[in-house]
Amino acid sequence: MPEANFDAAAADYDRESGLQQEIAAHLCQLLEIVAPPSLVLDVGCGTGGLCGQLLRRFPAAKFDLLDASPAMLAIAQARLRQLRPEASPQLFRSVDELPGERSYDLIVSSMALQWFDDLPGALVRLQRQLAPGCLLAFALPLDGSLAPFIDAFETCGLPYPGLRYPPAEALLRMLPPGSRCCTVGWTQKFPDTLAFVRHLHRLGAVRRDAPRLPSAELRRVCAAGDRMKIAGQIEIPWSIGFFQAPA
Repeated sequence: MPEANFDAAAADYDRESGLQQEIAAHLCQLLEIVAPPSLVLDVGCGTGGLCGQLLRRFPAAKFDLLDASPAMLAIAQARLRQLRPEASPQLFRSVDELPGERSYDLIVSSMALQWFDDLPGALVRLQRQLAPGCLLAFALPLDGSLAPFIDAFETCGLPYPGLRYPPAEALLRMLPPGSRCCTVGWTQKFPDTLAFVRHLHRLGAVRRDAPRLPSAELRRVCAAGDRMKIAGQIEIPWSIGFFQAPA
């Protein structure tokens, strides 16, 4: 995970993360839960937007927070305590830190699991942390997201340095029987391709191992992307999968 990038972006993340906040709200709305959860784990909690929404829906629930970025964790913890002064969440930096004996009624993650180096292994571990009959729910980008941006690199004969997102079917194969997914599309609009690149950097949403693109190559990519403008704007599509997996 690009934790150093997210550390640097933490202070400004909420100003840049309008799409991420919409997706978190939609994930919260989609949850199909019979009984209100007592203990919730937010994986890749970022600045705590999702757990804040869940706290309003489940005011009696207790929350634990997990994020690779210490700066993001600190902001999320402060947000949770602002909403509930007595909150004392346990904080974790990785799924490997989760105590095996600690079980959750609900585990959620929004726009974070795509950054995990070993996603299948992480999903197995999270399933083990669920109490019987409880739910793992997460949202992440699917194949087809960012297509024009990826096409701009390919048009220039350059390797795309970002993440490649899986199809929903591949993720469902990693989950237990009875898991389900619904897909929702979003479109972001920017004045040009460079504005989108800068947006990604302000979010910290850049692979930590991605090579720095020389200025000349970046200009070529931006020019190729700008040729795909619609009504004077770049349209960046996202295909977001919302998954619910039973224990």
